[in-house]
Amino acid sequence: MNGRPLDLSWVDENIPAVVEAWQLGTMSGEAISSVLFGDYNPSGKLPVSFPRSLGQVPIYYNHKSTGRPGPSDNVFWSHFNDEKNDPLYPFGYGLSYTNFKYANLKVEKLGDSSIEVNLIVENTGNRSGQEVVFSYTLGTHSHLQQDR
Repeated sequence: MNGRPLDLSWVDENIPAVVEAWQLGTMSGEAISSVLFGDYNPSGKLPVSFPRSLGQVPIYYNHKSTGRPGPSDNVFWSHFNDEKNDPLYPFGYGLSYTNFKYANLKVEKLGDSSIEVNLIVENTGNRSGQEVVFSYTLGTHSHLQQDR
């Protein structure tokens, strides 16, 4: 239980189950045990990315990577941090005890400043559950720093 993304690389390699519970209240132990023992099907998604190591901090979706090698060049030679560029747990990551299928995505522009998004979410697994659907928009201007 914590209030921010931490370096969980050791935990990921050595602990069979991880529940990111953030800072829950007095019933947190009961809630976490319900998820771990399969009595409750989790449906949350991460609102932030968790780094592979402290060398990746800060880690944001819209910032260029550091001087580390690209995904196909993950070798150590003259680079400060020999680490993969992707996060340990990316933004939006989450697990469930069931599976979901998305279908019939439709996006319709409504006037100059509104859109409507519709889709069908089907539970294709054997257990009941809920699914969190993410939808985002960006402005028309660049959000990445451009090379000079």
